[in-house]
Amino acid sequence: MEIDRRLMSQQKEYEQKIQVLMHQLMENGNHNNSNGAALLNGFDPALEHK
Repeated sequence: MEIDRRLMSQQKEYEQKIQVLMHQLMENGNHNNSNGAALLNGFDPALEHK
C-alpha cells in the first residue's frame, strides 16, 4: 500500500534526525556529562541553579 511506504520513509527520516540530535547532545555533553544526561531527561540544569 502506498501510504505504508510513505509512513515507513517518514519514520526512517525521523529516526535519522533523532540520531543526529542525540549525537549533538552527546557532543555538547562531553565536557559536562551530567548536563547531557539531564537534557536527555528533559531537565535543564541552567534553570535549576537559579
